[in-house]
Amino acid sequence: MMKRLFFKQVEYESWANMMVIEAVEKAAEPLERTWEILSHLVIMPRIWLERANNSQPVFKPWQRLQAQELRMLAIETSSGWHEFIRSKADEQLKDEIAFTFMGKDASISIEDLLIHLVNHSSYHRGQVILQLKGKLETLPLSTYIAFATNVESD
Repeated sequence: MMKRLFFKQVEYESWANMMVIEAVEKAAEPLERTWEILSHLVIMPRIWLERANNSQPVFKPWQRLQAQELRMLAIETSSGWHEFIRSKADEQLKDEIAFTFMGKDASISIEDLLIHLVNHSSYHRGQVILQLKGKLETLPLSTYIAFATNVESD
């Protein structure tokens, strides 16, 4: 049951991120800051996936990527998280990942990390969408309810 929920969250993330990437591409002169936030929200799940797999992160948290790079990274990261979750038993999702947070040693369970990732991305997608007001005729509807019910904005 637990893994099924996390698979759905990863699928939602991929769907919402692709929608917002496309919206920023279509927007009339999006701000550089919009691209930076969008890059950050796509890069961070990858960095956490690399940490979870005991690998060195390839990207920097606020590295600026182009739209095509963001698309490819989002697809690869979604696939990577699916593979990672599939490889774990539900009980293993309670395992801790060690990292440095604000200069201090910290750890977080895989399940808490997965919950954090969805919240983190939603927060930053909201920032991006707010910055698209007036630059796009129709803002993307990237909420989970829109994903779960297959309802799209007009």
